[in-house]
Amino acid sequence: MSLPACQRDGRDARPSEEDYPRVVLSEIFRIGDEEAGDTVLFGGIDGLAVNATGQFFVGDNSSKVISVFSPDGVLMGTFGSPGNGPGEFGSIRSVLVGRNDSIYVFDSARDVLSIFAPETWAFEGSVKIVDNDSAGDPSNVIGIADMGPIVQYQFHISSGNLDQDRFVVTAQTNWAGTMVRSLARLPDEERLIFMSQEGGLALREVPFARRPTARFTPSGKLFSGWNETISIAITSVDGETLGSVQKNHAPIPVTAAEQDAIVNPDEFGSIHEVKPAYKTFIVDDKDQVWLKGELQGEAPTAEWLILDASGKVVGRTELPAKVTLRAIRSGRAYGSIEAESFFAPSVIPRVVVYSVDMGHTTPGTTDTP
Repeated sequence: MSLPACQRDGRDARPSEEDYPRVVLSEIFRIGDEEAGDTVLFGGIDGLAVNATGQFFVGDNSSKVISVFSPDGVLMGTFGSPGNGPGEFGSIRSVLVGRNDSIYVFDSARDVLSIFAPETWAFEGSVKIVDNDSAGDPSNVIGIADMGPIVQYQFHISSGNLDQDRFVVTAQTNWAGTMVRSLARLPDEERLIFMSQEGGLALREVPFARRPTARFTPSGKLFSGWNETISIAITSVDGETLGSVQKNHAPIPVTAAEQDAIVNPDEFGSIHEVKPAYKTFIVDDKDQVWLKGELQGEAPTAEWLILDASGKVVGRTELPAKVTLRAIRSGRAYGSIEAESFFAPSVIPRVVVYSVDMGHTTPGTTDTP
């Protein structure tokens, strides 16, 4: 696979950072720190969702269990277990909360979305998500709309389709698990896929890979973008284009040291000269986009920019580089500390919860993991 080298963007990047309002994120508590005496530990954090009362749910694909925490971070109980029966999981891919505070867990091993009662967490039923001939197999469920789940589809990689274009389709499905309409189609994450000497399929992570991100908001909107640039489309569940969040950015060059650290660079054809425009994004309960910026070198912190629907920066903050925010609801930010890649060094998974105070001019309080 040959990847075109990205060209440097000569456009003016942005105003001075001092012109952006400073958002203060103050850590309230964290969960999963054995050294601090925590008794709740995670093998992995595979989904985090918050309900209307501030309770939050953390999926752990290692144990196949959903842990339920009070707004104060106290473990209230767990539900789910390994298996193929009702209320059991073969693989936890995502955890979601619906409008009535029902909890939804997508099992990617069985393509099953299980539904649990909001207060008792009792199993209430399930939906089998059906493959689609034009979009592929269900890979994730990222939201719950009135009509049914918001599902991501992509084709499994096989020896017969190594050369085909790869893409991720985000679609509205119905409660029978069948696709109703496509809402967004983006290129799949850049990966080098090849046949190994042993005759099996193998893959390598592409350095500074571009990848898609899609988020479904409580207001019923889909935000989706490819992180080559800051251009995030906003789509309704009816497929209507509602607008886009766009912003010019100053590309961060890949340093010579980072280039030299790449193993067997010739395998990729060419290497990106600049980093992606952002690592990932989430959308808060005011439909503001929080972008996690790419790191400059080995910086211990990463900048997060908060943009409104017009692309205007309405705030900025910094968090430890290992923290990825997963939800922002009712003045709180919920994040995780974990390895970003299967190939990355081991990091003890933890949940960290912050209070969010918008519009300050002094630095926020962020603790180092």
